[in-house]
Amino acid sequence: MSESAFRASVRSSVRGLWSGTLSRSQFNSALSSAIKRHLQVAWLEGAKDCGIAADELSEDETSALAEFIAEQIGYISGFAGAIREGDKVSKGKLQPLFGRAEMWINRYGEAKSKAKVLACGDKKLQWKINVNCSEHCSSCVGLNGKVKRASYWNKTGIAPRSKVLKCGGWRCCCEFSVTDKPVSRGSVSV
Repeated sequence: MSESAFRASVRSSVRGLWSGTLSRSQFNSALSSAIKRHLQVAWLEGAKDCGIAADELSEDETSALAEFIAEQIGYISGFAGAIREGDKVSKGKLQPLFGRAEMWINRYGEAKSKAKVLACGDKKLQWKINVNCSEHCSSCVGLNGKVKRASYWNKTGIAPRSKVLKCGGWRCCCEFSVTDKPVSRGSVSV
């Protein structure tokens, strides 16, 4: 599984409700299932980057994952309403709904980053901009290359794809990488 598999699941659910092939209840169930399954995979990928296996997650990490998933599931009903308002029967366009779906798809990277800052403890993480993205917000540009301990990033709440970034995180392409570079001096801010 990967972010692209998550994208396919989310888009399929959106298309199903928009076209009428899925009921609202089926949509809620399908999207909820995709969020639970794929964001858990992303979380485990982030933890694995720090040498932590799925069966080694701490209680705090397991609780943080459950809270993250619950928060995302909490947005499903509102999105379902928006899809119904602009569905095929109403002559609505599918593409804008896919744009909104990207907010969920980008949570895959956020889950991975959150897991990494928890699992890495005091390992050093470097903020990296993905050069394949066409645009970067001022937060990400300012943080690019910064090295801090994972515990520092966790304490500040600043992470790739997080909502605290100027871009809101939903179109962010940045990531953390474990590094042996020296810790950057000073504090970081968005």
